[in-house]
Amino acid sequence: MDLRNGFDIKRYIRTIPDYPKPGILFRDITTLLSSMHGFRAAVDELAWPFLDGKIDYVAGIEARGFILGGAVAHNLGRGFIPIRKKGKLPHKTIGQDYALEYGVDTIEIHADAIKPGDRILLIDDLIATGGTAGAAIDLIRKSGGEVVAAAFVIDLPDIGGAAKLKAKGVKVHTLVEFEGHSVVIAVNTALSKLNTNVPCWFTPSLKPATMPQPGREAKARAAVAVVK
Repeated sequence: MDLRNGFDIKRYIRTIPDYPKPGILFRDITTLLSSMHGFRAAVDELAWPFLDGKIDYVAGIEARGFILGGAVAHNLGRGFIPIRKKGKLPHKTIGQDYALEYGVDTIEIHADAIKPGDRILLIDDLIATGGTAGAAIDLIRKSGGEVVAAAFVIDLPDIGGAAKLKAKGVKVHTLVEFEGHSVVIAVNTALSKLNTNVPCWFTPSLKPATMPQPGREAKARAAVAVVK
């Protein structure tokens, strides 16, 4: 995808199969960050729509959001607010829970980081399910801040996270898209609902590794239909 100035950021993003678990295609931005041209282009393009100065702070989600968010804040001449995992900030905090596949996690900011009416630009590297970003939006609003927009380098549109943020009334700005993730997510979700060990041959990005167990494939396909 060519961006505003014709620079193709997508070619600097490395894809790693089967990480962090089988069936997942991990979009690795470390290769983008290590390129002086790629990193500069990504930061410039993240900041570009917000050069009008109607931002008070940039907030970044741990951890890659710190790298990108700090650079965007510098470009915009604004301060930076870190959104961290629970227990990582030293002063009084406020937190927001969000659901994981197996349980609940919490993100936090300092209680005095955002004042009522502050206009916040939220930054992270990637938007997938929108769980963490959605919790960050709720946390900023709980603090009295206004989320002007959420900006990401990568969008996985088939998973629907960006649409969830838009449904919250937040403008979403992304630089590149990687499609084709919905099947993997649906399968993983379906299998977690079944609490069963369907072998990894069922995940579309993998070659057959083991023979299917009787009845498991039908159950998984049925569960996928429900998830969709």
